[in-house]
Amino acid sequence: MVLFGPRWLIAVPLILLVPVAPFARWRSGWAMLIAIIVVLFPVMHFEIPVQRIFPTEPRNTLRVLTCNTHGRELDPDALARVIEETHPDIVSLQEWHVANLRKVFTGSDWRFSGEGELMLASRFTIRRVESIGGSRWGWNGAATRYEVDAPTGTFSFIDVHLESPHQAFLKALHRSPETEAQITRNSQQRLKQAGDLINAANALGGGVVLAGDFNMPADSTIYQQTLAPLNNAFSSSGFGFGWSYYVKWTVTRIDHILTGGSWRAVKCWTGPPVGSPHRPLIADLEWVVPASGQ
Repeated sequence: MVLFGPRWLIAVPLILLVPVAPFARWRSGWAMLIAIIVVLFPVMHFEIPVQRIFPTEPRNTLRVLTCNTHGRELDPDALARVIEETHPDIVSLQEWHVANLRKVFTGSDWRFSGEGELMLASRFTIRRVESIGGSRWGWNGAATRYEVDAPTGTFSFIDVHLESPHQAFLKALHRSPETEAQITRNSQQRLKQAGDLINAANALGGGVVLAGDFNMPADSTIYQQTLAPLNNAFSSSGFGFGWSYYVKWTVTRIDHILTGGSWRAVKCWTGPPVGSPHRPLIADLEWVVPASGQ
Protein backbone atom coordinates (compact mmCIF):
# COMPACT_ATOMS: atom_id res chain seq x y z
CA MET A 1 0.00 0.00 0.00
CA VAL A 2 2.95 2.31 0.61
CA LEU A 3 4.22 1.58 -2.92
CA PHE A 4 0.92 2.63 -4.48
CA GLY A 5 0.18 5.42 -2.03
CA PRO A 6 0.95 9.16 -2.22
CA ARG A 7 4.70 9.21 -1.64
CA TRP A 8 4.74 13.01 -1.85
CA LEU A 9 3.48 12.98 1.75
CA ILE A 10 6.98 11.87 2.79
CA ALA A 11 8.31 15.20 1.49
CA VAL A 12 5.85 17.36 3.48
CA PRO A 13 8.13 17.65 6.56
CA LEU A 14 10.97 18.83 4.30
CA ILE A 15 8.75 21.50 2.77
CA LEU A 16 8.14 22.83 6.29
CA LEU A 17 11.78 22.54 7.44
CA VAL A 18 13.66 23.88 4.40
CA PRO A 19 12.66 27.55 5.01
CA VAL A 20 14.15 27.46 8.52
CA ALA A 21 17.32 25.59 7.49
CA PRO A 22 19.35 28.80 6.82
CA PHE A 23 18.82 29.84 10.44
CA ALA A 24 19.93 26.49 11.85
CA ARG A 25 23.45 25.23 12.46
CA TRP A 26 25.43 24.17 9.38
CA ARG A 27 25.25 20.52 10.44
CA SER A 28 21.46 20.75 10.28
CA GLY A 29 21.81 22.09 6.74
CA TRP A 30 23.85 19.08 5.64
CA ALA A 31 21.35 16.72 7.25
CA MET A 32 18.55 18.52 5.40
CA LEU A 33 20.39 18.21 2.08
CA ILE A 34 20.94 14.48 2.59
CA ALA A 35 17.28 14.03 3.50
CA ILE A 36 16.18 15.88 0.34
CA ILE A 37 18.39 13.67 -1.84
CA VAL A 38 17.12 10.47 -0.19
CA VAL A 39 13.45 11.47 -0.51
CA LEU A 40 13.70 12.72 -4.10
CA PHE A 41 15.73 9.91 -5.62
CA PRO A 42 15.57 6.51 -3.81
CA VAL A 43 12.08 7.09 -2.35
CA MET A 44 10.15 9.18 -4.91
CA HIS A 45 12.26 8.13 -7.91
CA PHE A 46 12.99 11.50 -9.45
CA GLU A 47 14.70 10.62 -12.73
CA ILE A 48 17.48 12.60 -14.42
CA PRO A 49 18.34 11.31 -17.92
CA VAL A 50 22.14 11.33 -17.82
CA GLN A 51 22.35 10.07 -21.41
CA ARG A 52 20.59 13.22 -22.64
CA ILE A 53 23.36 15.45 -21.24
CA PHE A 54 25.55 14.25 -24.11
CA PRO A 55 22.94 13.59 -26.81
CA THR A 56 23.64 11.78 -30.07
CA GLU A 57 21.59 12.14 -33.22
CA PRO A 58 19.01 9.33 -33.10
CA ARG A 59 18.30 7.21 -36.17
CA ASN A 60 15.57 4.68 -36.98
CA THR A 61 13.34 6.01 -34.23
CA LEU A 62 9.90 4.80 -33.25
CA ARG A 63 7.46 6.92 -31.24
CA VAL A 64 5.13 4.96 -28.96
CA LEU A 65 2.14 6.30 -27.01
CA THR A 66 0.27 4.22 -24.45
CA CYS A 67 -2.72 5.04 -22.24
CA ASN A 68 -5.33 3.26 -20.13
CA THR A 69 -8.47 5.07 -21.29
CA HIS A 70 -10.73 3.78 -18.47
CA GLY A 71 -13.57 3.08 -20.85
CA ARG A 72 -16.17 5.83 -20.99
CA GLU A 73 -14.12 8.13 -18.74
CA LEU A 74 -11.93 9.02 -21.72
CA ASP A 75 -12.27 12.43 -23.33
CA PRO A 76 -11.76 11.31 -26.95
CA ASP A 77 -11.17 14.86 -28.21
CA ALA A 78 -8.38 15.37 -25.65
CA LEU A 79 -6.63 12.14 -26.64
CA ALA A 80 -7.08 13.01 -30.33
CA ARG A 81 -5.28 16.33 -29.70
CA VAL A 82 -2.39 14.57 -27.94
CA ILE A 83 -2.02 12.14 -30.85
CA GLU A 84 -2.17 14.97 -33.39
CA GLU A 85 0.45 16.99 -31.50
CA THR A 86 2.89 14.15 -30.76
CA HIS A 87 2.39 12.16 -33.99
CA PRO A 88 3.16 8.67 -32.59
CA ASP A 89 3.87 5.71 -34.87
CA ILE A 90 2.13 3.25 -32.54
CA VAL A 91 -0.65 3.81 -29.99
CA SER A 92 -1.45 1.07 -27.48
CA LEU A 93 -4.63 1.50 -25.44
CA GLN A 94 -6.19 -0.41 -22.55
CA GLU A 95 -9.80 -0.48 -21.30
CA TRP A 96 -10.66 0.77 -24.76
CA HIS A 97 -14.21 1.58 -25.85
CA VAL A 98 -14.63 0.93 -29.57
CA ALA A 99 -17.18 3.75 -29.97
CA ASN A 100 -14.31 6.24 -29.57
CA LEU A 101 -12.33 4.92 -32.54
CA ARG A 102 -13.21 7.52 -35.17
CA LYS A 103 -13.23 10.33 -32.61
CA VAL A 104 -9.65 9.63 -31.53
CA PHE A 105 -8.05 8.58 -34.82
CA THR A 106 -8.98 11.12 -37.45
CA GLY A 107 -6.35 10.34 -40.09
CA SER A 108 -6.52 7.75 -42.84
CA ASP A 109 -3.07 6.22 -42.36
CA TRP A 110 -3.89 4.07 -39.33
CA ARG A 111 -4.12 0.27 -39.09
CA PHE A 112 -6.07 -1.17 -36.18
CA SER A 113 -6.11 -4.45 -34.31
CA GLY A 114 -8.08 -5.04 -31.13
CA GLU A 115 -8.66 -7.94 -28.78
CA GLY A 116 -11.00 -7.56 -25.81
CA GLU A 117 -10.20 -4.37 -23.90
CA LEU A 118 -6.90 -3.86 -25.75
CA MET A 119 -6.44 -1.95 -28.98
CA LEU A 120 -3.37 -1.23 -31.09
CA ALA A 121 -3.23 1.52 -33.69
CA SER A 122 -0.21 1.56 -35.99
CA ARG A 123 0.96 3.58 -38.96
CA PHE A 124 2.63 0.34 -40.11
CA THR A 125 1.20 -3.03 -41.11
CA ILE A 126 0.18 -5.31 -38.24
CA ARG A 127 0.97 -8.87 -39.32
CA ARG A 128 0.05 -11.16 -36.45
CA VAL A 129 -1.99 -11.17 -33.24
CA GLU A 130 -1.48 -13.58 -30.35
CA SER A 131 -2.90 -13.51 -26.82
CA ILE A 132 -0.51 -13.98 -23.89
CA GLY A 133 -1.74 -15.79 -20.81
CA GLY A 134 -5.17 -16.55 -22.26
CA SER A 135 -7.57 -18.29 -19.90
CA ARG A 136 -4.82 -18.67 -17.26
CA TRP A 137 -5.21 -14.97 -16.46
CA GLY A 138 -8.99 -15.05 -16.10
CA TRP A 139 -10.95 -11.81 -16.50
CA ASN A 140 -8.49 -9.62 -14.62
CA GLY A 141 -5.58 -8.78 -16.86
CA ALA A 142 -4.82 -9.03 -20.54
CA ALA A 143 -1.82 -8.90 -22.86
CA THR A 144 -1.68 -9.27 -26.62
CA ARG A 145 1.36 -9.65 -28.83
CA TYR A 146 1.40 -8.03 -32.28
CA GLU A 147 3.93 -8.25 -35.09
CA VAL A 148 4.49 -4.83 -36.63
CA ASP A 149 6.09 -4.44 -40.04
CA ALA A 150 8.02 -1.15 -39.70
CA PRO A 151 10.43 0.30 -42.30
CA THR A 152 13.37 -0.87 -40.18
CA GLY A 153 12.02 -4.44 -40.01
CA THR A 154 9.41 -6.55 -38.27
CA PHE A 155 9.34 -6.44 -34.47
CA SER A 156 7.06 -7.70 -31.70
CA PHE A 157 4.88 -5.32 -29.70
CA ILE A 158 2.97 -6.38 -26.57
CA ASP A 159 0.00 -4.33 -25.33
CA VAL A 160 -0.29 -4.87 -21.56
CA HIS A 161 -2.88 -4.47 -18.80
CA LEU A 162 -2.03 -6.49 -15.71
CA GLU A 163 -4.43 -7.15 -12.85
CA SER A 164 -5.08 -4.24 -10.52
CA PRO A 165 -4.55 -4.37 -6.72
CA HIS A 166 -7.44 -1.95 -6.12
CA GLN A 167 -9.98 -4.48 -4.87
CA ALA A 168 -7.46 -6.06 -2.49
CA PHE A 169 -6.59 -2.63 -1.09
CA LEU A 170 -10.28 -1.79 -0.61
CA LYS A 171 -10.66 -4.96 1.45
CA ALA A 172 -7.80 -3.78 3.66
CA LEU A 173 -9.16 -0.24 4.02
CA HIS A 174 -12.55 -1.59 5.09
CA ARG A 175 -10.96 -4.13 7.47
CA SER A 176 -12.57 -7.05 5.72
CA PRO A 177 -11.86 -10.52 7.17
CA GLU A 178 -10.99 -11.53 3.60
CA THR A 179 -8.12 -9.01 3.40
CA GLU A 180 -5.20 -11.38 3.86
CA ALA A 181 -6.52 -13.98 1.40
CA GLN A 182 -7.44 -11.33 -1.16
CA ILE A 183 -4.06 -9.57 -1.06
CA THR A 184 -2.22 -12.90 -1.23
CA ARG A 185 -4.26 -14.06 -4.23
CA ASN A 186 -3.84 -10.73 -5.99
CA SER A 187 -0.08 -10.67 -5.45
CA GLN A 188 0.27 -14.24 -6.70
CA GLN A 189 -1.82 -13.48 -9.78
CA ARG A 190 0.15 -10.37 -10.67
CA LEU A 191 3.41 -12.27 -10.15
CA LYS A 192 2.19 -15.00 -12.50
CA GLN A 193 1.13 -12.47 -15.14
CA ALA A 194 4.41 -10.57 -14.94
CA GLY A 195 6.28 -13.89 -15.17
CA ASP A 196 4.35 -14.82 -18.32
CA LEU A 197 5.27 -11.43 -19.80
CA ILE A 198 9.00 -11.72 -19.18
CA ASN A 199 9.00 -15.30 -20.51
CA ALA A 200 7.28 -14.10 -23.69
CA ALA A 201 9.68 -11.15 -24.00
CA ASN A 202 12.73 -13.38 -23.56
CA ALA A 203 11.45 -15.75 -26.23
CA LEU A 204 10.95 -12.86 -28.66
CA GLY A 205 14.47 -11.48 -28.24
CA GLY A 206 15.87 -7.96 -28.01
CA GLY A 207 13.50 -6.42 -30.54
CA VAL A 208 10.42 -6.65 -28.33
CA VAL A 209 8.50 -3.60 -27.03
CA LEU A 210 5.97 -3.79 -24.18
CA ALA A 211 3.67 -0.89 -23.30
CA GLY A 212 0.64 -0.35 -21.14
CA ASP A 213 -0.77 -0.34 -17.62
CA PHE A 214 1.35 -2.75 -15.57
CA ASN A 215 -0.40 -1.78 -12.32
CA MET A 216 2.89 -1.75 -10.43
CA PRO A 217 5.66 0.81 -9.89
CA ALA A 218 9.15 -0.05 -11.06
CA ASP A 219 10.43 -0.52 -7.50
CA SER A 220 7.81 -3.10 -6.52
CA THR A 221 9.01 -6.57 -5.58
CA ILE A 222 7.04 -8.21 -8.40
CA TYR A 223 8.50 -5.86 -11.00
CA GLN A 224 12.04 -6.38 -9.71
CA GLN A 225 11.66 -10.17 -9.66
CA THR A 226 10.36 -10.36 -13.23
CA LEU A 227 10.49 -7.30 -15.51
CA ALA A 228 13.62 -5.55 -14.23
CA PRO A 229 15.90 -7.02 -16.98
CA LEU A 230 13.96 -5.05 -19.60
CA ASN A 231 14.82 -1.42 -20.34
CA ASN A 232 12.34 1.02 -18.79
CA ALA A 233 11.99 4.03 -21.12
CA PHE A 234 11.18 6.60 -18.44
CA SER A 235 13.74 5.30 -15.96
CA SER A 236 16.50 5.71 -18.54
CA SER A 237 15.40 8.76 -20.55
CA GLY A 238 12.64 10.57 -18.62
CA PHE A 239 12.96 13.67 -16.46
CA GLY A 240 11.07 14.09 -13.21
CA PHE A 241 8.74 11.70 -11.41
CA GLY A 242 6.88 10.40 -14.47
CA TRP A 243 3.61 10.06 -12.59
CA SER A 244 1.09 8.50 -14.95
CA TYR A 245 -1.81 7.73 -12.61
CA TYR A 246 -3.71 10.44 -10.73
CA VAL A 247 -6.62 9.67 -8.43
CA LYS A 248 -7.64 11.74 -5.38
CA TRP A 249 -4.47 12.22 -3.30
CA THR A 250 -2.50 9.48 -5.02
CA VAL A 251 -0.05 9.93 -7.87
CA THR A 252 2.19 7.10 -9.02
CA ARG A 253 4.01 5.66 -12.04
CA ILE A 254 2.38 2.35 -12.97
CA ASP A 255 2.28 2.76 -16.77
CA HIS A 256 5.48 1.76 -18.54
CA ILE A 257 7.13 1.37 -21.91
CA LEU A 258 9.67 -1.47 -21.72
CA THR A 259 12.03 -2.77 -24.40
CA GLY A 260 14.53 -5.48 -25.12
CA GLY A 261 18.20 -4.77 -25.71
CA SER A 262 17.81 -3.93 -29.39
CA TRP A 263 16.15 -0.63 -28.45
CA ARG A 264 17.44 2.50 -26.72
CA ALA A 265 15.02 5.02 -25.23
CA VAL A 266 15.92 8.49 -26.48
CA LYS A 267 13.20 10.41 -24.64
CA CYS A 268 10.14 9.60 -22.53
CA TRP A 269 7.47 11.84 -21.02
CA THR A 270 3.86 11.95 -19.82
CA GLY A 271 1.16 13.82 -21.68
CA PRO A 272 -1.69 16.04 -20.42
CA PRO A 273 -4.96 14.77 -18.86
CA VAL A 274 -7.36 13.02 -21.25
CA GLY A 275 -10.29 12.31 -18.92
CA SER A 276 -8.94 8.98 -17.67
CA PRO A 277 -7.06 8.79 -14.33
CA HIS A 278 -4.11 7.66 -16.47
CA ARG A 279 -2.00 10.15 -18.42
CA PRO A 280 -0.62 9.16 -21.84
CA LEU A 281 2.98 7.94 -21.70
CA ILE A 282 5.07 8.68 -24.78
CA ALA A 283 8.56 7.49 -25.71
CA ASP A 284 10.96 7.83 -28.62
CA LEU A 285 12.81 4.55 -29.16
CA GLU A 286 15.85 4.06 -31.34
CA TRP A 287 17.01 0.80 -32.92
CA VAL A 288 20.44 -0.05 -31.53
CA VAL A 289 20.50 -3.36 -33.40
CA PRO A 290 18.78 -3.18 -36.82
CA ALA A 291 15.65 -5.32 -37.11
CA SER A 292 15.82 -8.19 -39.54
CA GLY A 293 12.46 -9.85 -38.88
CA GLN A 294 11.42 -12.21 -36.11
